[in-house]
Amino acid sequence: GLPGFRYSPFGLRDGILALMVAAMMLSPTLPAAADGEALASSSLLAPEDDLELNAMHLLSDPAVVRARRQGEQDLQASLPNASPATQSHFREAMDEIAFFGILNGLNDDPLHPRITLVGRPGRTIRGVKVLAPKGLDENPDSIYRIIPLDGTSTYVLRGHVAKNRPVVNEFSVLDDDWKTVGNLSSNMLKTGADGSFVITVGPDPAAGRNNYIQTRLGANYMTIRDT
Repeated sequence: GLPGFRYSPFGLRDGILALMVAAMMLSPTLPAAADGEALASSSLLAPEDDLELNAMHLLSDPAVVRARRQGEQDLQASLPNASPATQSHFREAMDEIAFFGILNGLNDDPLHPRITLVGRPGRTIRGVKVLAPKGLDENPDSIYRIIPLDGTSTYVLRGHVAKNRPVVNEFSVLDDDWKTVGNLSSNMLKTGADGSFVITVGPDPAAGRNNYIQTRLGANYMTIRDT
């Protein structure tokens, strides 16, 4: 299960898949995710920065460069009559698509899941300019987060709702065919007085439990959508 690779713009499945595989083969082993009460301190968010810095570094790796070049050729072949405006943005778009593919290759271990953001603008991390990760259908109103998982383990997601909550906030478990296996909408999310919440994702039936999403075999990732 390689999250998101089937849904890259223009159907560049093979090119993006090659970038993900190259990234997984080349990247060092990342530290294991924190567990237990340590999750309450959002210790998973700092490695997100490390993921993006690692992805930026891998953009120049020869294996990734070759995979990216193949993706460029596939895209150019699918757009034989591209307009001058499209051509002027081609290089920037390929940079962002390649960055997205590498990020998803690095974040593909359901036993040590990280959080990959999709669709946000580029930013600066520790003095390094990091690209915008774009690989899903771009939507200026939405931000997506991708978390790898499997259909047999139980996961616990802890967080706090924002003071100004999104109009739409969905926690969805999806399979590789982009089919929703389970979903929790913000209007059903039970929070504490301080805005805290705990969501559990697992294979067992909900049996009346709040903030529970039942998963199954073939469900390989969670998306969180803020609109």
